[in-house]
Amino acid sequence: MTDDATVTGPGPDHLSTAILEIITAGAGGDDHLEPVRALLRSSRRLLHASGAGVSLADPEDRLRVVAVTSPEVGRLEAAELAAGRGPCVESHRRAVAVVYPDAEITDPRWPGLGPAILATGARSVHAIPMLGGRRRPLGVLNLFHAEPGPLDEQTIASASALAEAAAYTARQLDALRRGRLRIQHLETALASRVTIEQAKGMLAVYWRTSPDAAFTRLRQVARDTNQSLHELAARVVSGTFPAPADDGIPETGQNP
Repeated sequence: MTDDATVTGPGPDHLSTAILEIITAGAGGDDHLEPVRALLRSSRRLLHASGAGVSLADPEDRLRVVAVTSPEVGRLEAAELAAGRGPCVESHRRAVAVVYPDAEITDPRWPGLGPAILATGARSVHAIPMLGGRRRPLGVLNLFHAEPGPLDEQTIASASALAEAAAYTARQLDALRRGRLRIQHLETALASRVTIEQAKGMLAVYWRTSPDAAFTRLRQVARDTNQSLHELAARVVSGTFPAPADDGIPETGQNP
């Protein structure tokens, strides 16, 4: 390919296959970034990129580098985000594709960025926004090419389709992962509460006091012995922690 040649995109069959691979990546697993890694593989294979990187927005809309094809690309991406300027940042802010067409020519928008791009082995960079519903920016796909010049419209459209498929799938998998974590936390909290209630009942019988008074003392003993309430309750229930003396615990509603 000669200088300033225009990179052309993949055919529709290849594009459809790549999108399917991205959508099904990570199915049945907990890794919500597997679709992103599939996107990087497709970018190199179908879009002829010498390197690629993906940054996703966090809940506060701050971009974070999540996947790169090389350490050099990772360093450039991180530096760009730290500086708060460059093709990636601009693409996310405006929700449009942004190009640095030739790193050997200083771009007045980002002085000093050209040498950093050349250090990755690339001559040009294209930042493709990863858009969600209502064209909401979710992140950016950064494509590095060894040749200078712009991508043609077909390639940009193909890159956008791949990027949006990855963004959507990664968000769905992340939502499922978060949902499973919430369920696990609820189950853990419920199991802990059941154990505490069992210990409270056992100590109320042992001390011949009310469950509320037994719970107050149980909590105090946990603090005094530097244990979590659940840990102490579990030891009481299992019989591995002897019940401390009553120390005159009052009944509920009874003055000490």
